[in-house]
Amino acid sequence: MPQRTIGNGAWLLRLARIALIMFAGEVVSAQTHPESRLVNSDTSPIRLAIEQKVPGRLFIVDIRNSGSQALVLNLGTILSNGREQYANRVRLQLTQPDGKVLHLEMVLPGAIAGRMDPMVVPLPPGATYCLLVELEHYCAPKENIWKLNLRPGSYGLRAEYTGIKVSQESANLDIIGISFMPYWTGSVRSDVLSSPSSKSSFSPRINQPNTE
Repeated sequence: MPQRTIGNGAWLLRLARIALIMFAGEVVSAQTHPESRLVNSDTSPIRLAIEQKVPGRLFIVDIRNSGSQALVLNLGTILSNGREQYANRVRLQLTQPDGKVLHLEMVLPGAIAGRMDPMVVPLPPGATYCLLVELEHYCAPKENIWKLNLRPGSYGLRAEYTGIKVSQESANLDIIGISFMPYWTGSVRSDVLSSPSSKSSFSPRINQPNTE
């Protein structure tokens, strides 16, 4: 059985392959098959998929090694000796109701004081590494949008990952050996997770005032 881990290294069984999208006043079930969600190059061992966990707010990005060889991924940045982890090499594309595409990137600390390391993740054959994604932790610098304030409507969401090597210059001296690991390099993206009906409204549930 393929292995699966979410962020902190705990292995979990694969979740049901149903994506639920919250529409204003109702929940609609959008069936997504693994063959359609894993839209990547046929020659790439890395497969990327996205599914919804909490309607409109919390998502899971799956990064799966479908090949027969063990791989090493550089997913982003680690701060404070591992206490803060940012998989900022995994980015999102959000298509708005008017068709405009926002290129979402993870919001990093404005000032970094102290140690910074690459987020290196080993991925054995058949294993899946899963990231919890909260839209409120993303911005769209290309579009000069620093805080998302999405209105109800029909949206599409896609995950993208570009793998690069860890250079000797970017590795700290006490872990210089990680720069010699066989990193997977290339770009992959998931299929678009979208609303099945343009007549429905997708409510992201972010930046809403607390009424409790």
